[in-house]
Amino acid sequence: MHLMMWDKLNRYADLVERAKVPVMLDPPPWLAQYAVDIAQVKGHALRWTRSLRWQLESLQEVQPRLDRLLKLLDSHQAHLLDFPLDELNRKKYTHLHHKLQQTVTSLLDLHEACQTGLLEFHAHLQHDRFVLERGAREGWVFFSEAIATSYQTETEVHELIQNVQQKIGKWKNLLERNDMI
Repeated sequence: MHLMMWDKLNRYADLVERAKVPVMLDPPPWLAQYAVDIAQVKGHALRWTRSLRWQLESLQEVQPRLDRLLKLLDSHQAHLLDFPLDELNRKKYTHLHHKLQQTVTSLLDLHEACQTGLLEFHAHLQHDRFVLERGAREGWVFFSEAIATSYQTETEVHELIQNVQQKIGKWKNLLERNDMI
């Protein structure tokens, strides 16, 4: 679903992680602060590779299991409509309904946490690009390419945020529709 986006985001993060401030015998006065700034930029890129990407991948893996749970719940509900006195089926339905409520509530929490992380990552991109531009002006390796990639990354992160927001709306609707709030 997001593989092309993830490839570009991964490329950006890789370029930022590989960008290095060269060692200089007579460094300019701004270099020490720049090293601190570039370390922060690298930290933001690492957040993508070590946290946000993993969260998004995990959320995608949950969807098929949730779909099976919804189908099973629908099956038990249909059976209850045909056989309203079937207590065993009613207990199974109640158990599945409770399990679905817990699962969807957890998914909602995970999506909201992921959304917060993506919003923070997106907010840092413009500042990070500004920091990278200094290295590009100096002609340092990987800085110019990281800047070019950051523009694509900014758009793609925005699209990921929109996708996660849609999922949040979906889970909230599911909770409301099934009277699970």
